[in-house]
Amino acid sequence: MLLQTLEIFNENIQLDILREDLRHPFVSGNKWWKLKYNLEEAKRVKASAIATFGGAYSNHLAATAAAGKEQNIKTIGFIRGEEHDSNATLQFCKDQGMELCFLSREEYRNKNISRFSFPDVYIIPEGGSNKLGVQGCAEMLGGVGEKYNYIVCACGTGATMSGLVLSAFPHQKIIGIPVLKGADFLHQEIEKHLFSFQNSNKNWELVLDYHGGGNMGLAFARGLVKSGKFKPEQITLTRRMLRNVEAIQAEGFPATRDNAEAIKGADAIILAVLPQQVNTVLDDIKNTVDVSSQFIISLISGVTSSDIKGYLNAKIPVVIAMPNTAIAIQQSMTCLAATNNDKKYIDISTELFNTVGETVTIDEGQMTAATALCACGVAFFLRSIRAASQGGTEIGFHSHDALKMAVQVARGAAELLHQHNSHPEDEIDKVTSPKGCTIAGLNEMEHQGFSSAMIKGIILANDKAGTLYKK
Repeated sequence: MLLQTLEIFNENIQLDILREDLRHPFVSGNKWWKLKYNLEEAKRVKASAIATFGGAYSNHLAATAAAGKEQNIKTIGFIRGEEHDSNATLQFCKDQGMELCFLSREEYRNKNISRFSFPDVYIIPEGGSNKLGVQGCAEMLGGVGEKYNYIVCACGTGATMSGLVLSAFPHQKIIGIPVLKGADFLHQEIEKHLFSFQNSNKNWELVLDYHGGGNMGLAFARGLVKSGKFKPEQITLTRRMLRNVEAIQAEGFPATRDNAEAIKGADAIILAVLPQQVNTVLDDIKNTVDVSSQFIISLISGVTSSDIKGYLNAKIPVVIAMPNTAIAIQQSMTCLAATNNDKKYIDISTELFNTVGETVTIDEGQMTAATALCACGVAFFLRSIRAASQGGTEIGFHSHDALKMAVQVARGAAELLHQHNSHPEDEIDKVTSPKGCTIAGLNEMEHQGFSSAMIKGIILANDKAGTLYKK
């Protein structure tokens, strides 16, 4: 078994990770298990090809393409959305021999592929979520044994969790953490999968409140305390779910579900929720906020200071801040902005956010761009690290070693720029030599559109960020 034991500060608890990501270089995680019996069935019925569905960044499509190439089975991918320039995922699918067919949003929603002619094709649903996929996932725990009381997994379509429920021992509980918000529909999907196996096990639970609204605020609060400049009792936090309130209180923070009560007596009110939730929060506090003694720091993408002031119908000072998820380890790049009348609050905000990383003051009109470069940028750089680690696997390293190498190389590269205060090209010149392997690799990456893809991604993220808040 691919088990990794984590060290935790409780001798009565053993916490292990089942490293399914190490099972196969490209068909990793639950994808290997979902495809196992579907591939066998496609061979049994002598299908001419396997067809499946996914978005332009679908790991399922990539895994199916790689599995098809390995098994010498033709693969077809139906892609959600209009045809566009290939990204790294779609290019990988092409390189594995997958034929790509683009569907309009309506065609994709109805899985209407009538305009394509593919006789004798074996169809695998999106995400590999069918009975055979569940059957494969039921084997994932093979060999783990009875010693675990709880088994926790991420949950997208419900197939993996359904398989785990099928194979769990009576004393074990399966806990699913949905990767999507509003995932109540998964209860029905899992029950449907279990019913197809005539299984009525109730030893499972979906936990629906572990994403979005509040995580950034909690990370910020922890950073302020870790800096030594604040004590937990000076920071009041609000969360919607009672269990989260209790967990925060256990860390020493005053916590409540009542936003109006929470802001009483506060100097600064920090809004750290999703754009879709901001109006609800502002409704909660509009009759309580004191414009003469309080100011607001908003961490909400796409929401301007005038949006907040207008909704509250109040002249309360507002600072717009855009940190990123590295705030959790005090390495955020936070951009700050305020109107001329509120500039004096920038200094206070800078002092606060310097405890969790670095800050820069920009014009508020640049805040959407800051979202794309600094907040979304974390994901962009992580994707480039993942690509580097996959390249390492291709040239012979085990995936965990390749990832470790790629992470440290990225860290070192960033530190070179940070400590030398230099330009990337200055550091690149130091490792490139005439007719060398570095310049050859760089030129091939540019030929394949590496820099262009990064630039286009940032531009598109900027365009999307400007549409997130609906007034």
